[in-house]
Amino acid sequence: MGTRMAPQYANIFMADLEQRFLSSRPLKPLLYLRYIDDIFIIWTHGKEALEEFHHDFNNFHPTTNLSLVQSTQEIHFLDTTVLINNGHINTTLYRKPTDRYSYLHASSFHPDHTTRSIVYSQALRYNRICSNPSDRDKHLQDLCQAFLQLQYPPAEVKKQIDRARRVPRSYLLQDRPNKENNRTPLAVTFSPQLKPLQRIIKDLQPILKDDPTLSQVLGDRSVIMQARCAELQIQFTEAVSTVADQKELITNLERDLSTIQSMSSMHRPDAEGAAVHSLETIPDPIKEATALFYGYPQSSPSTPLPEGQMDSLLSIISSQRERFRTRNQELEAENRMMQHTMQALQSELDNMRADNIKLYEKIKFLQSYPGRGGSSDDTELRYSTQYEERLDPFSSFSRKERQRKYLSLSPWDKATLSMGRLILSSKAARTVAFFYTLLLHCLVFLVLYKTAWSESVGRDCTAYCAKKYADHLHKFHENGDNGDMWQ
Repeated sequence: MGTRMAPQYANIFMADLEQRFLSSRPLKPLLYLRYIDDIFIIWTHGKEALEEFHHDFNNFHPTTNLSLVQSTQEIHFLDTTVLINNGHINTTLYRKPTDRYSYLHASSFHPDHTTRSIVYSQALRYNRICSNPSDRDKHLQDLCQAFLQLQYPPAEVKKQIDRARRVPRSYLLQDRPNKENNRTPLAVTFSPQLKPLQRIIKDLQPILKDDPTLSQVLGDRSVIMQARCAELQIQFTEAVSTVADQKELITNLERDLSTIQSMSSMHRPDAEGAAVHSLETIPDPIKEATALFYGYPQSSPSTPLPEGQMDSLLSIISSQRERFRTRNQELEAENRMMQHTMQALQSELDNMRADNIKLYEKIKFLQSYPGRGGSSDDTELRYSTQYEERLDPFSSFSRKERQRKYLSLSPWDKATLSMGRLILSSKAARTVAFFYTLLLHCLVFLVLYKTAWSESVGRDCTAYCAKKYADHLHKFHENGDNGDMWQ
């Protein structure tokens, strides 16, 4: 925006302009937020009134020219996308199409804590913006891949992202004022040799503090330590409160479980309408549930039952289910992140192996000079074998010949060869082929056997009928007399 003071001047101008304009409007936005020249509003007075509001705003001052982007479903504001789902406002991360993750490269000459802070701060930003844990994990996975491409250590990236994911989003959304301190910064050019200087300054801090003049000029380091202790005290108080709530929930769960176990020993009635004598020993919530199930009236209708006891078991089980679901999502995200890390490491391993083979080629070139010799070890022999396999003319010629022969085959020959390779490639394929062949032979044998049996039975039946017919003729027409045939 030009000079360094341009944003401050723009803020002052827009603050005065919007104050005078909004005070003169009969219809005002439900919510009005602005960051320099980007404005986010929630409008509840209709589309025509919104367009009129935008037109009057642009005409309120001759130098203002604001564009209007409106939607009833989602809108982008800075790095945030605001969505409305089922009457609830949700937020997720917004990245411009031109965003290329232009972060500091890991090989840049900066302190180690700077690169760690970049990963941690970006992960915190994602955690603060995304209201849905699944969207947050998806964006964090993309962020992890971006840092891995910038040569950041995978273990450190995963550590900082997990550290940011553990921070509750409610804590990140709190408005915390900037802390003031009385420390004097010592600005020097970064160098890896600054660690001894930091240790020396830390050792000399008590001496500087004892001097009344230097203590006033340089400030007191204990102010920051006290502020840090106050922050830790607040976090400790919140943790103690959380533990107390969890203990109370556990106590309610144990009480309800013991009550349910006691119901297992209760005598169940044989039919509806039978008297239940042991309901007096059961707590009121279980008593009411049992009475409603069997259709009995409550034993003490004048005593109202507290709703908290009725819903305690259900709320505990529901919260436990949500915790398991959240943990499952976190584990799935970690699994996906580990898979991407393994793929990146495998790619680096392949590249390193190729680079090592090229390096061995250069070593062989240097060793080819007269008078140059060297000892061979296992690593050199391994890469020597891989290098010679790449340069072996017979193996290369054999691969080319196999490829040429394969291309000259007919389509059915290629199909037969591919099927044979598929069957012989794995034990499962060979087992399936064996049992399939055995079943097919059995089926063919049964079909042939049934066909032969049917033909044999037909021949036997024909021969039997012919014999009976011959016996009949011989018996009744032995003398050639046809008159006795119908007797």
